[in-house]
Amino acid sequence: MTSKTRITIIEVTILLAFLTIQVASDEIPANKEQVESWFKNNVGPLNTREKNLDPALVTAEKAAKVVKVMQDGSGEFKTINDAIKSVPTGNTKRVILCIGVEIIRRKSKSRRISHSSLGEPKNMPNLTFGGTTQQYGTVDSATLIVESDYFVAANNSAPKPDGKRPGAQASALRISGDKATFYNCKIYGFQDTVCDDQNKHFFKDCLIQGTVDYIFGSGKTVKFGEYQNKGPGADPKGRSPLAHQLTPEEAKPYLTLDLIEGSKWILPPPTPKV
Repeated sequence: MTSKTRITIIEVTILLAFLTIQVASDEIPANKEQVESWFKNNVGPLNTREKNLDPALVTAEKAAKVVKVMQDGSGEFKTINDAIKSVPTGNTKRVILCIGVEIIRRKSKSRRISHSSLGEPKNMPNLTFGGTTQQYGTVDSATLIVESDYFVAANNSAPKPDGKRPGAQASALRISGDKATFYNCKIYGFQDTVCDDQNKHFFKDCLIQGTVDYIFGSGKTVKFGEYQNKGPGADPKGRSPLAHQLTPEEAKPYLTLDLIEGSKWILPPPTPKV
């Protein structure tokens, strides 16, 4: 084999490696019809990505425990709070709460690692609570407070308050734990709907609805970037001077899992049946 031939082979190998990297890009596609295939290609199951995931997450998923929460008594627990309390402090294993379709009128807080909340896609449970900002303060008024790491919620919803009484607004959800994922969740509120407080979080197929500050967090500066917004209220006229309509190049760094190191911790939603 001549030196020239060897150089050609090396060049071809480098080119093939480059092409492979491009195909496996984790950049979120602009076309929503391509999102599902993108998700499947980039967020595979544990057994195909174990070596690249956070070790704590791998440990948590190895011996997942499923607990049913049913108000009619047909599960292990009747309330979410009782199920959460059953998880020992310092727990390092995934605990999946399969929740029945009833409306659960309780305030819940998850502080333990690897907790999951799971409902049926066509019969989502409603988590609701009557607390207000006047009673608890904005940050602690949420119906569901997530302080644990690696939390996952799938197929849940929370109805909105009336928004008429002074101080009646309350958050539906506060997320303070790191590396939390939400799939097919509907989160309703009047004001301060979701407190995306701190750390890294991923939402897919979710609806967040509210009026003022319906998505907010604890950011010391603020940048408001808007990109390809559609539907009622999408007209940028009258926006705050802080608002900026992003160009495709400006938006590109935000349309990738690398932004939140998602390839290390995002897994497909759990699938146990209620």
